[in-house]
Amino acid sequence: RFITIQLDEINFAESVKAMLECVYGAGAQDTASIMGNFCPSCEAANRDVIRLAKRFHLPLLQAKAEHWMTQSLTTANVLERLAACEEFKLENVREKILEQLTANPGALYVLATDPTVVTVPIVLRDLLLRVLNLLGCSQENQSGTAATPNPAPTKGTQGNAKRARKAGA
Repeated sequence: RFITIQLDEINFAESVKAMLECVYGAGAQDTASIMGNFCPSCEAANRDVIRLAKRFHLPLLQAKAEHWMTQSLTTANVLERLAACEEFKLENVREKILEQLTANPGALYVLATDPTVVTVPIVLRDLLLRVLNLLGCSQENQSGTAATPNPAPTKGTQGNAKRARKAGA
């Protein structure tokens, strides 16, 4: 007799297979060696693995899926992986990916010019803060107000501006 189990939000059989291999093992091998060759076919399959790991409290499975997310990063997959970090609240993974990004100015440029970057505004903010930090602009150095350029002097105010500069103002 067969039992049918409905796994909502899971679209990839390979994700369920990875979960079952993690839980039951394959033959005499231990779980760590089984999961050592973990390599989902796509980002969406890995998201399913994370969903299953969280739903069934499988830290080893989640760790393997998280590790996979930090490997083989490209400008083509980094936004989707960062979005997954936001979705599943994977702060450590997010931090590792952002570190790799800030260490690669070429990748940052490609990311900044990608129109889909607006789908992860929190990531944009954090990247900007990291770049500012790399440039030596720390929060302690800032007054908390937005910088506004000085307005161009008009004909009537040019003399006043010159006098103010001479007076040390």
